[in-house]
Amino acid sequence: MARLSQHCPEQEENQKGKVLDDTVVGIVMGDSDISGLQDPVKLTFVYQSLPHNPALDRSMAQTLVAVANAGCGVAVAFSIFTFAFYIFLRCNYKQFRSEDTLRVNLGLHMNLVSSLLLLNVAFLLNSGLSSRASPGLCGALGGLTHYCLLCCFTWTALEGCHLYLLFVKVLGTYIHHYLLKLCVIGWGFPALVVVVTGAIGTYGEYSIWTMDHQTAVHLCWINSEHLLVHYITNCGYFGLIFLFNTVIFGVVAWKNCHLWRSGVVQGNCKAWKVVLAAAGLFCLLGATWALAFLSYGSSSMPMLFLAAILNSLQGVFIFVWLVVLYYPKAEDTSSSLAHIVRNDRTMAVSQG
Repeated sequence: MARLSQHCPEQEENQKGKVLDDTVVGIVMGDSDISGLQDPVKLTFVYQSLPHNPALDRSMAQTLVAVANAGCGVAVAFSIFTFAFYIFLRCNYKQFRSEDTLRVNLGLHMNLVSSLLLLNVAFLLNSGLSSRASPGLCGALGGLTHYCLLCCFTWTALEGCHLYLLFVKVLGTYIHHYLLKLCVIGWGFPALVVVVTGAIGTYGEYSIWTMDHQTAVHLCWINSEHLLVHYITNCGYFGLIFLFNTVIFGVVAWKNCHLWRSGVVQGNCKAWKVVLAAAGLFCLLGATWALAFLSYGSSSMPMLFLAAILNSLQGVFIFVWLVVLYYPKAEDTSSSLAHIVRNDRTMAVSQG
């Protein structure tokens, strides 16, 4: 009888992910006593491939990237339309130049749209250049993409904080240089994170493999040796933001229902306008990014496609929402939620 007491390795050195089905603890060769063999005994085991996360079909992965690229192109165009709409409001309507609340609200939204525009452009550059980029350029592209993503997350958090000041902490709130301070946080904090993580060599080539060990997607991003940075700075950071913004959205929705029932807001409030205003606000607070947490298990591919479409088209949703919410009307027929977001003047701010 020959016995093996060592455990089989979980993964080969080439990290292709091939493992044995179980741990070998012993081998019995009938009833004979085998000893003193001159040649070594060769054992052959049947093994299976360790599933990759996410394990994508190559053609499916290329389709996913093509969908994301198309969505990003559309989002870039609508981000430009949003800036044009903002300039149109500022140039043609006095209230958008004279009323502090409207100026701050629109200024906050424009910074979020700017971060989305930069993220879409960075993703398009990453997708087009990553396969032939030098290590230095790839690291720069990875850092730029990470910075733009963190800016988007941070500005959605600032949108939530602004709503908190409007609807929860409304009495006696005065903030000097309010929008300037928001810009320092919204653009400065992500830069600090990227500088710190880049100093430890975080950014570089990142590949997602298929089941047959071919490269499905090749990007310049956080490399495989520093995935903990991704989980902390992206997943963990956004998880906290989304939790906070969901609570704020609940408070705003509750106030909307309360004012509607009490008759404080007058006008022809149609149900579809309320739904549109609420959906746009939830999108503004980063709801579409939450789909990334659902892209696991059997629902990975549908959720990945849905997340790619909705996240890349977030700029389109925001453009439509801003036009419906802020375009001046001869008769105020906006929903109570839109009225609150647009016209609440309980918070004093200073731009100077």
